Amino acid sequence: MKTLRKFCRLWALFFAFPVVAQDVDRYVANTRDHYFLIDEKSDQPRFDVVVKRFTPYEKSAVSKHAVMDTLTKPVVTRVAETEYHISAGRMAEPLTFVIRDSRKLEKGYEIRYWFDTGEDTPWSATSYFYELKGELCRLAVKNIPFGIRTMTLQLWDVHKQLQYQLLVTYSYPEPKLYYIDIKPGYGIPDGRIDTTWLRKHLRKVNQVETVYAEDEGGVPGRVVVGGVELYFGFKPAYFDGVMQKTSINCRIDSTLWRGTPLETNPVTHFYYHLRKEWDLLSNGGHTLSARYGGADSPALVVPFEIRRHWAQSAVFYTGIIAKAALMTVALNKWVLFVLGGLLAYAAVRRRFRKEGEKAQKTQLELRAIQAQLNPHFIFNALGSIQGLINNDAIEKANTYLTNFSNLLRSSLNQKEWIPLSAELDVLGNYIQLEQLRFNFRYELAVDKAIGAGNVEVPSLLIQPLVENAIRHGIAGLGERGKLMIEIRKEASDLRIVIADNGKGFRPEQAPPGHGIQLTRERIAILNKRKKFITLTHISEPGKGCRAEINLKGVC
Repeated sequence: MKTLRKFCRLWALFFAFPVVAQDVDRYVANTRDHYFLIDEKSDQPRFDVVVKRFTPYEKSAVSKHAVMDTLTKPVVTRVAETEYHISAGRMAEPLTFVIRDSRKLEKGYEIRYWFDTGEDTPWSATSYFYELKGELCRLAVKNIPFGIRTMTLQLWDVHKQLQYQLLVTYSYPEPKLYYIDIKPGYGIPDGRIDTTWLRKHLRKVNQVETVYAEDEGGVPGRVVVGGVELYFGFKPAYFDGVMQKTSINCRIDSTLWRGTPLETNPVTHFYYHLRKEWDLLSNGGHTLSARYGGADSPALVVPFEIRRHWAQSAVFYTGIIAKAALMTVALNKWVLFVLGGLLAYAAVRRRFRKEGEKAQKTQLELRAIQAQLNPHFIFNALGSIQGLINNDAIEKANTYLTNFSNLLRSSLNQKEWIPLSAELDVLGNYIQLEQLRFNFRYELAVDKAIGAGNVEVPSLLIQPLVENAIRHGIAGLGERGKLMIEIRKEASDLRIVIADNGKGFRPEQAPPGHGIQLTRERIAILNKRKKFITLTHISEPGKGCRAEINLKGVC
């Protein structure tokens, strides 16, 4: 009871506003805990982001009760003169979007912003202001809905001309278990926040000795149960500076993902959302998977085992057979039809098995090519760091190393397909790192009709082509070098163009670079299932090189 009261006080504490209110419409943020992310020097109205750092108390105390991301820091990339791309963790340091020099806004200006859906969200002028470093900034957007993956924020003048744009991409960590409870025939108490009840009753239902993970606050590292029900409770998420209720997607084994209702309970019981799957679980090992977002979000996998007593197993399987027999009797006139369907199903299943074995072989070939791409990428990146150190660019080398660690984590991704937004994140980080060394110009144009969070592409498909354009095209040109990437939608196809103004090569020559060869081999393997990816190169000596990728039917 004492632990519950302590937790409730802690919960209430963090519903307070993260900055100090000086009056009704002004919030003063101190420079010790807050900073501008973009901090562009200009006297014109423009967007910026106020970042609130986590305090030591939040990192030590709050992280014990909620999911936090204290390692991910927001990163900003300048895409064009008045356009920035921001990558941030949803449960990392809170972001507040503001307008600096807002007093100079003309009457009739307009702010537009939209999330993953692509639909404009109504915005009305607000009288709330942030004050940081003595500068008064108008509040633009705060408290983004939890499930959002991407956001676009635009500032338009009275002449309907776009003045400023921010592209924001959020990432999510994996959920964390708070407890596992067992229901041997009756309900568990409400408001449970520890494993006391579990520890008391576990021996009665567990078939083997339970192993507890030391770093998970008493959550069992292994659970083997008989004919009982399990409850999986998860920590709430700490985002926007508050421990808040969230929705989590989950599934048992390879069944369909099912989401829990948003804003229901701080720790969510998954039994009721998986009742049909649970009733059909057989003896043996199973897994519960849980994640916050879509397929690109990391998933927590919890193994458990069902080991019923022989009598329980007999009752379980007899019940299933009896239900099938009763259904057959009730639908007597359909028996022959069902038997024919079973025979057809056996034939189709045999064919699917052969196709599955073929697909598995293709997947192994793809992983072999992916394993070659990652070392090739890492080798070139380390070469860039060495070049900066040899040129005594120590500060740039340190920046490179910091960003390279984040980029390496993304490049080692083993997923075959990822959202286009995630691919662009990796690409943006890579280009930013190469700009530190070669100082070239860079332009990215993405068709607004494309939902970057909903369209999936093969991972690391674009990066080797961009790397080739930089290394073999514009590396020696300095500020005269220009790299252009255009992504547009053509019907249901996705076309990606990578162009540079480098030295080019003769049409009869093969494009230089080991990464190009690996990319062509990878495309050939992907096209074994269905030919839908094409790669072409167009080049003339002295006129640069143009590579085009076309993915059919992915939009």
